[in-house]
Amino acid sequence: MTDGISLKADPKLIDILVEAIADAVVARLQAKRPNQRLFSVKEAAEYLGRTPAAVRNLIGRRLLPSVRQDGRVYLDRQDLDRIIQMHKS
Repeated sequence: MTDGISLKADPKLIDILVEAIADAVVARLQAKRPNQRLFSVKEAAEYLGRTPAAVRNLIGRRLLPSVRQDGRVYLDRQDLDRIIQMHKS
């Protein structure tokens, strides 16, 4: 109890809030650059909902192709979408 307010969490409500937040994050990323084709590792991690280390791991295991240009690593949106599709149940 905080300041006389009970903080009982309904699991269904938490799931709804998490989904709404995730949708808002995706919408902001897409609004920022709707036609963006290449993402930095950090941007790709945000897009996938993973950490940059997890994205680098996917690249290192050759599960996610990368584009290397001027000493930087970029990921193609189509490859990111393919990873998402592969892991849908």
